Amino acid sequence: MIKTSGIGIIISEKKVLLCKRKSDKKVFPQCRDFPGGRSDDNEKPKQTAIREVKEETNLEFIPQKLFETQLFGKRTLYLYLWKRSGNIFIQAEEADWYGRFLYDEAISLPLAFEYKQTLSKLKDSNLIH
Repeated sequence: MIKTSGIGIIISEKKVLLCKRKSDKKVFPQCRDFPGGRSDDNEKPKQTAIREVKEETNLEFIPQKLFETQLFGKRTLYLYLWKRSGNIFIQAEEADWYGRFLYDEAISLPLAFEYKQTLSKLKDSNLIH
């Protein structure tokens, strides 16, 4: 069975939303990442992104476009660009905090997975400043 994750890239006013992972995470503790998570059985990555963004941030997330995929071990991460509505409310059990960052701020943070590469692609695509 192929393992997948659905991830939401949320951009507003040329800034990207990043969450700080909890210190008890096995992988990349306390690093910054995009909201998202592992797919449930028979769940498509796009469905996962919608569910996980809602669980983690309380935002209604409508994936507009698959931005990129990344391999992490035996898992494929699907990163979707967004159309969202609602107010952000970070679930305490999911992340310590969140912030909206310009590229230069975000790239200097400890980031999970290959997200430095993702941020560079977002900047090169003129999606963030």
